Amino acid sequence: MIQIFNHKLISGILLNNYEKGGDFKMELSLNTNEPQRRHFSPEKKFEIVKEVLVGKVHVSEVCRKYNIDVRQYYSWQKKFLEGAYEAFKNSATGHKRKEQSKEVELERMKNVIAILAEENLTLKKNLGEL
Repeated sequence: MIQIFNHKLISGILLNNYEKGGDFKMELSLNTNEPQRRHFSPEKKFEIVKEVLVGKVHVSEVCRKYNIDVRQYYSWQKKFLEGAYEAFKNSATGHKRKEQSKEVELERMKNVIAILAEENLTLKKNLGEL
């Protein structure tokens, strides 16, 4: 007679402690009843979050549709919104960089004009026009 004392499920492995004929035994077996983890691509996560934000669909409906936990959805939504914030933040710093590069280019052009004007004056003096 086999009597199972306890069993634990650890990462899909079933651990059984049991007594068989007076001897205590331990057995490991794979649990095939546990559902496999699903992985969603970044594109799919984007679509799922956008479906709630853009559409008139409630979070619970979308979670049921894609068979995901509500907490998982909100985790994705948080990353989505943080990414949007970073995009706006980087956009603002991008404008500052563009403006700075334009100022540097303008300064360079002013220097070139000053050099050309100086050369022009030198040539006119040498030709006796001034």
